Amino acid sequence: MMERKVFFNIGLFAAVMLFALPNTGTAQFSKIYEGPDDPAGDQAAVRSAPFNGNRFYVLLNNNTSLWDTGHGKAIWNKWPDIYNGFTMAHGVNAMMAARTYVAGDSTIIDNIDEINSRDDLTIIYRGQHGWRGRNDLDPTGTVEWGCKPVITYMNPLAETMAMSNNPDSWPVNGWPARGDELKWPGEWDGRFGRGVIYADL
Repeated sequence: MMERKVFFNIGLFAAVMLFALPNTGTAQFSKIYEGPDDPAGDQAAVRSAPFNGNRFYVLLNNNTSLWDTGHGKAIWNKWPDIYNGFTMAHGVNAMMAARTYVAGDSTIIDNIDEINSRDDLTIIYRGQHGWRGRNDLDPTGTVEWGCKPVITYMNPLAETMAMSNNPDSWPVNGWPARGDELKWPGEWDGRFGRGVIYADL
């Protein structure tokens, strides 16, 4: 039996550890995706907005990087939201990771039966985030490979990402649904569904 080659990218020790948990290796095969056919993320859709409920102040971003130090603000997060409030953290960032099975140089294998029956596949652990300037670049060194927001979840003319308290920031023609469908123009589509807002923002 051949031993599989394993490659790591960007020091993904934490992401690799996630896959050691039960059932995470096959979780992506358990349900067929029925959501929107999103286009690629776009740097032009990156936005920030103050998130200031419950006496907190956070400069929220839509590129997976929260509590950013950007935009020339000396204080990007604090509690309580007063002049001498306490800074809570330097930054918080979400990271998405995946295990990919590759045959040969570049053929991705995504059929679980084929993955289980072959011993010649290379396993690649890949992680991505939107952290400030710490992403891989394409071979030309000009395109950053990181998480970027999808423009269809906001009004591209708005100065912020879609915020529940600002209808002018919502997608003009409706929210992405299945495939290329749009739903609920002029209404909020948040964590709890159509028009439901449980918090200040």
